[in-house]
Amino acid sequence: MIFSIRVMRRIGLEIKYFEYEKAKAVKPEWLWSGFMRLGKVCLITGQGGVGKSTLTYKLIKAITRGEPLPGQDKANVPPSFCIVQNSEDEEEEDTLPQLEYFDADMSKVRTIEAEGIPITLLDPRLEIAVEELGAKLLVLDPYTTYLGETNMYSPQSMRKALNHLQGIAQKHKCAVVLVGHINKNEGAKSSNRHLGSSDIRHALRSVLVVGELDGNAYAIVPEKMSRGRRVKALAFELFGVPEDENLIDLEWIGECDATADELLNGGKSSRDYDDEPMFSRVSKLEEAEKFLRNTLSETPIDKEDVVAAAEAQGIKRETLKRARKSLGVITDPHGNRSWWNLPPS
Repeated sequence: MIFSIRVMRRIGLEIKYFEYEKAKAVKPEWLWSGFMRLGKVCLITGQGGVGKSTLTYKLIKAITRGEPLPGQDKANVPPSFCIVQNSEDEEEEDTLPQLEYFDADMSKVRTIEAEGIPITLLDPRLEIAVEELGAKLLVLDPYTTYLGETNMYSPQSMRKALNHLQGIAQKHKCAVVLVGHINKNEGAKSSNRHLGSSDIRHALRSVLVVGELDGNAYAIVPEKMSRGRRVKALAFELFGVPEDENLIDLEWIGECDATADELLNGGKSSRDYDDEPMFSRVSKLEEAEKFLRNTLSETPIDKEDVVAAAEAQGIKRETLKRARKSLGVITDPHGNRSWWNLPPS
């Protein structure tokens, strides 16, 4: 219904106009450039078992340490608090060991304890926690656990919940991340694979898809991004940790040309399932093995010199350790030092 100005004044309403000439243009603020904005709600979605939760733990590690996120030269925020609500992981059995393995600053990681009253998307405790901590990341994983009375198939119901979360994000310059799953409509466009009302995707400013490329290689790519330049997918590998079968290691590989549609079809084009996987790469393990073959000989070399040379080439200690085991590198301790050499050919 349209009211005249006279009627609106009579019923106590006042028209306010946004004056562009007095406004100051504001550039988007990024937590993760090209992927995740501060002050916005972001959805990370994909099939189960593709590393969505592990990826969020890896991001938490970087944010709490003030380190650059993948694809960045420098961090966009200083070391900051992160709040993670993961209903599928036990805090002490799953979340804590994984974050400690990634070397997150645990003094900056928090989980809101429900105390008998379940956390929901409309819960006022979410804003209280973000405000008290000055958190830059709030993760709800999976967000469907926290629906409460919100009906994910009702546009009005979901809009109300998402507007509440958007208000928290914008007011406190925090990125709110919802981790979700896709439907079973295989072969459909990625924009039609999200669970719930289609209004969920329309209401969000950022939608990221995680999916499989081949083998243990996966990638994350923006399926929707309201502002900012379009960035390529970032590939990563997932490995089991030899010392603890309950832990997962994640290593970033780099950019690839995968699209959201391809990721949801196992790295193959949705137009032709007979296509070869579009992503080929030398894995981090293969790279480390090649480094050891080129560096070591049958003459022992100081372990610390090998590790330092590997790190200078971007090879992490854990990857080097796995490569050492796969090649059968001989370790010979002398005093407080250790010497490595290749086994006789």
